[in-house]
Amino acid sequence: MPIRVQCDNCRRVYNLPDDNAGKRLRCKQCAVAFTVPAPAAAAPPAKPKICVVCNQNVAGLPRTKDNAGNYYCRPCYDEQARKHAMAQSRAGAPVPAGIGAGGGSGSDDGDMIDLAALEPEQFDESTQPPPPPIPDLEAPPIPDMDEPIAAEPIVVEAPRPKKKKKKKKAQAAAASSDSFMSKVQAMPLELWVVGLALILAGVGMLSRSVAPQMSLLLILGGLACFFWGKICLVMAAFAEDTTTGIRYMFFPFYAIFFILSNWSGVQRYVGRVALGIAIMIGGFAISVKHVVNDVLEGRANSRSDRSGPENLSTDPAYVIQVDLGEPPGEEGVLEKQVAAAIQDSFIQRGVKPPPGGKYQVEALVEEGASATDKISIPINGRELNMPAPMLTCKLRVKDAGGNVVCDKEGNIILDKNALLNAPKKKSSDGESFLEKQLWKNVVPQFKTLAADVPATPASGSPAP
Repeated sequence: MPIRVQCDNCRRVYNLPDDNAGKRLRCKQCAVAFTVPAPAAAAPPAKPKICVVCNQNVAGLPRTKDNAGNYYCRPCYDEQARKHAMAQSRAGAPVPAGIGAGGGSGSDDGDMIDLAALEPEQFDESTQPPPPPIPDLEAPPIPDMDEPIAAEPIVVEAPRPKKKKKKKKAQAAAASSDSFMSKVQAMPLELWVVGLALILAGVGMLSRSVAPQMSLLLILGGLACFFWGKICLVMAAFAEDTTTGIRYMFFPFYAIFFILSNWSGVQRYVGRVALGIAIMIGGFAISVKHVVNDVLEGRANSRSDRSGPENLSTDPAYVIQVDLGEPPGEEGVLEKQVAAAIQDSFIQRGVKPPPGGKYQVEALVEEGASATDKISIPINGRELNMPAPMLTCKLRVKDAGGNVVCDKEGNIILDKNALLNAPKKKSSDGESFLEKQLWKNVVPQFKTLAADVPATPASGSPAP
């Protein structure tokens, strides 16, 4: 039988013949010497276990053994136990003399055994067959070594166990979400009311367009929360006694006494009443805030209206204010162009006020129609004559004392041929085209009027 031995250093396994027992060998892999142990002695053959009643071998079967070493199989033991019980149930019946170590023979009573002398015996592991021997993987010895060494066995690696999928993160996330949802559900209802009120108040403070709606919702919500707490307080008073409830409703001083004496039980209801009052105050505060802002803005607008157009001059010697009404194009662009044209004309010609003074320049445009010029509009094959659109540009210059230095005006009349060049796809496009044709000469017109302002006007005398 081969001897299975393992190196103590590198744990390499060798299967050696039994004649190498007790020899000193050297490991082929790590060169460490080790001693081959002697083979284990074979176990002695197992003693047969024979039932004394049916002579059956009960090795490896359920069995019972008495104090004398006799074996009984399960059926024989049950039969003997039944007979023994029947014998004991007989009134005054003597115990059979055949009961003992040998089990006896002869009559039926002689086959009974003493159950008290029996003890159960477990399976004898020595009767089990030995494990199959490990196959011998020994190879011929290597000739170039001093000492015989077993050949390298074939090492079969055991399959690695499959790694279980890690579900800890998913379980932790699920647990955290469950805990969060449970916390949210466990929150008192008053906190939800507070959160909703804060959201409505924030929207109302930031947006003026929805401020009235948010203020109304806050006031209604505050009233609902106020009566919610009041009703709970009345129910708590009636829950104590009907008389207490009536006194709470009709006697204010008793209501205060009841709340103070039962504070631990009704403090939540009092908090609801206070919360409703606070929400209503917040709704009224939003309304008052926006009303005050509207009043202040109205005053500011009235002041700006009284102050007139803004100063568009970049030179401190001039205050140029331009009022063109509603010209086409982007708002404020044409006004700046007119102011720049007037200022450039003054600077080029040297038109400046006396030292320490300023020129107040006003540029106005009025829309109207020409009394002399006409334009023809074709309608259904016929021409309709109508007054031509006209713009009147006015330029007035005053000194620091309010004296008029120059007051000029000029007219811009729409050319009758401009209507022929207007697009005919849409009426709105045609109107826009004509309007642009009329307003495109505004800047040159004001530049021409500014050229008429005298460079050195007489002090205190109006311009011709």
